[in-house]
Amino acid sequence: MKRLIISVLALLPIVLHAQSFWSIVDDESCHNKSHITDVALFQDSMILVSGFVSDVSCSGQNLFAYNFSGQKLWSRYSVSDLIVTDKDNIYTTGYTIATDDIVGDEKLVLSKYNKEGTEIFRLNYSEKTSNYSYFGFYPTGINITDDGKILVCSKTSVVKSDINGSGIKKYDFGSNMDITGINPINPRFYLINTPERIYKSDSSFVLSDSIAFSGNIVKAFLKKDTIYTLLSSCLVRLDTSLNIIDTVISSTLGFQNIETFDNTFWLQLKQAESIKIIKTNDFKSIDTLTFPLLANDIRFIAAGKNYVFAGNSFTNQIGIYHFHADTFASEDYTLPDIELVDFKVDSICIDYVKYLGDSFPRGYYFNAEFDIKNNGNDTIKGLSIFSQLHGGMNCAQNYYYGKYQNLNILPGQTQTVKIHHKYEDGLNNNKLCFQCLAPNSKLETNVNNNSLCKTIDITGVENVKQSKFKVFPNPMANYLMIENWDLKINHVEIIDIDGKTCISKAVSGGLVKIETFNVKPGLYLLKLKSTNKVYSQLVVKE
Repeated sequence: MKRLIISVLALLPIVLHAQSFWSIVDDESCHNKSHITDVALFQDSMILVSGFVSDVSCSGQNLFAYNFSGQKLWSRYSVSDLIVTDKDNIYTTGYTIATDDIVGDEKLVLSKYNKEGTEIFRLNYSEKTSNYSYFGFYPTGINITDDGKILVCSKTSVVKSDINGSGIKKYDFGSNMDITGINPINPRFYLINTPERIYKSDSSFVLSDSIAFSGNIVKAFLKKDTIYTLLSSCLVRLDTSLNIIDTVISSTLGFQNIETFDNTFWLQLKQAESIKIIKTNDFKSIDTLTFPLLANDIRFIAAGKNYVFAGNSFTNQIGIYHFHADTFASEDYTLPDIELVDFKVDSICIDYVKYLGDSFPRGYYFNAEFDIKNNGNDTIKGLSIFSQLHGGMNCAQNYYYGKYQNLNILPGQTQTVKIHHKYEDGLNNNKLCFQCLAPNSKLETNVNNNSLCKTIDITGVENVKQSKFKVFPNPMANYLMIENWDLKINHVEIIDIDGKTCISKAVSGGLVKIETFNVKPGLYLLKLKSTNKVYSQLVVKE
């Protein structure tokens, strides 16, 4: 075993500021909120971004392809937590529970795509020891070998398949490994990365040697028979026998990531307010470029004179932004600034439903108008308004994500936009919150004043007893909470659509918890009884 003690050197940056265009990945109306999982470069010209979309309803995973001009080339539904490419194809892997959250139905998914985004194959791999056993293979790394093998690792094991998705096999290493990545040296030997150690194995994953480091390994990869190991404070080179060659660069600021293109290396430094990247091709001459931080969870791609950053926007949408070395400008990038000054709700219409011979208020429809002010320097010609409204079962959540185009809000001016016939489930859900997003079809806005919440009055309800207690969550899963501090409830019943009592329980106190593990999905009538009154409300089990 070998061990390295790291020395730290200071690095002086050369600061450059750049102006960029924006492109929004999550630009379809059904993709209301999202988060990124991975980013990759394909054939030196295509930007690949994977992530979850529709986070506020039934989230699914998508794979997006862009060019350096910000044009979306294609997008596909793809279980793609991680992405890797070779010269001809794109490979993704992810982990999914395929059918109605059934325990034991977990699958590792391997997919292969061509340049046009056509799926060549999709392989679902699962390994069950019993009907109630989680497979638990969350991918932490993916790679391709020169002899046509796909390698996917989780924290404790590796799955290997051939390039066509057949001959798949799983290799376990035990719970103490905590694998973070895998790199093929050649068809006979692989490198297995953990947070503090690199292991060498043969193609059957028999470990033969390792090297430990005194700091955490940020990233390790192989390039021309040299192992580059990025620690938080330096970049170390090793040969394929795990012998240390040298420490090529150090920084007291700390490193977050490293990417390569041809013979050039880009190292991302830890910064709070900006993105600093060291550029070097000989580890002697160094440039440090500074870019604006316009999203969270940033991943970057450097390819020649192109710099691409992908991440989660401050308003929770997947987005990318791009710089070109020949278009660097001296001024800083400023975010558009939209203020949601006020909103008014009117035309409230109560929605009643008949259940077991009675009529119950289920929710309400409403219209709203928004006063939008432009606090920025550019004319606002379009924007989106988002609100996560309540209601719906399973994936059919009730959300609102509307786009407004052909606006002309000049700097300093205020304009009114309207929505019609939106639905809110439950009369107790009378606190409405809205956000302004994506001005001029760009990714981000200043978030200081873009959100506003107001509590509205709901009147004219025939069954007023519903508003005297609070039930949550609704839809429910494994439990139901009932808040009734003034009603002195002493008995609770949950009744199904056939009139059968599923739960009948004596209770006390102002906050009651009812376990609903054994209640089947569907619509139910909740009855709350006090000494001389009965209160009713509809509840949903997902």
